[in-house]
Amino acid sequence: MAEPAQMILYAPTVWAVNTVHVTGNLSNGTTATSVTVEAVTANDEVVAANKVNTSANGSFAANLHLPDYGPANLFFKAYGGGTAASTGVFYFNAIPLVQGAPAVFNEVHIGAQQMGTNFPVWTPTWLPQAITSTPQSQPAYSANLAAKSFTYTADIFATTRAYPINDSALNTTASTEIAQISGQSFANAKAAEQQMMYGLQQTFAQALPSGTLSLGNLSGVTYNSPTPAILWHEGKWTLVVQGPVPQVNQTEAQAIVRILNQVYLPPTHGLVFVQNTTSVNNTQSAVTEVSFIKGTDLYTVSTQAGQIYNALVMAAE
Repeated sequence: MAEPAQMILYAPTVWAVNTVHVTGNLSNGTTATSVTVEAVTANDEVVAANKVNTSANGSFAANLHLPDYGPANLFFKAYGGGTAASTGVFYFNAIPLVQGAPAVFNEVHIGAQQMGTNFPVWTPTWLPQAITSTPQSQPAYSANLAAKSFTYTADIFATTRAYPINDSALNTTASTEIAQISGQSFANAKAAEQQMMYGLQQTFAQALPSGTLSLGNLSGVTYNSPTPAILWHEGKWTLVVQGPVPQVNQTEAQAIVRILNQVYLPPTHGLVFVQNTTSVNNTQSAVTEVSFIKGTDLYTVSTQAGQIYNALVMAAE
C-alpha cells in the first residue's frame, strides 16, 4: 500500500515590499498538481492566498502579498492532494504604503515641498523588511528631514512605531538609521556629474593601476595606493570598492556584481562607492553611496555598517 501524501512547509522569507515567499514540498505518490498557500492571522482570518502548481518532484513556491496595515503576527498553511501543513507564528513588519511606496517616503515628499524644495523629490520604493519567529523591536520606519529650494536630505530610521517627520524621539538610541536619501539640483547635467565624481577623482588623482581582477562575468582594475581598491564599469555606471584589506574588497565587489545581475540601477550616469574601514579592534565596516543623475539633479542613497545590498536595492528602479 502506498504511503499517504505528506506535505512540509519551510520558513517563509521576504520577497518584495510586503510580499512573503513561501516554499514547501508535497510527496509520496500524490497525483495532485496544485496547492493553495495562505497567510492567516491569529484570529484565523486569511489575509492572502495563492494557488500554485507543484513541480515534478513535488516542490512548490508561492508569493503572498500581505496587507499594508502594519506589523502583524501570521502563520502560513498549505493544502492540496488530500493533505495539509502549517507553520508556527511569524512576525512580519508590513509597511504602510501610499501609492505603492512606503508611507514614510510620501511624508518626505510632502515635507520637502513644504520646506521649499522646487525640483523633483526622489525617494526609493523599497525598504528592508524582515519576517522572524519573535517580535521585532523596531518594525516601523520614520524620518528626519532638512530641505531647501535646491537640496533635501532625509535620514530614514527603523523605530518602535512610526513617528512624524523630525520627531524628537528619532534622536534617541532606540532609533536605528537605515539609510540617508538626498537630492541636489544643479544648473546643468555636467555640473551634477562633476559633483558626483568629485570625491572619486580626488581619491584616484595620483593612483596607478596595479592589475586586473575577475569579478565573475566582469573584470575590475585594482589599485594598491593610496588605499587598495577595485574599480569597474557597468554601462554608464562606475563602481568602486576601497578599503585596507584587498580580500574584503574583492569579496564585496564580486557580491555587488552578483546583486546587479538581478537588481537594475537607473539607466543613467551613476556611481557606486563602497568605502571599507577597519576599527581599532579590526572590525570591518562599509559605508556605501549610490549616486545617479536625472536631468540636472543628483540623487544619493547612502548606508552604513555594511548594508551594501540595501543601498543597491533602494537605488534600483
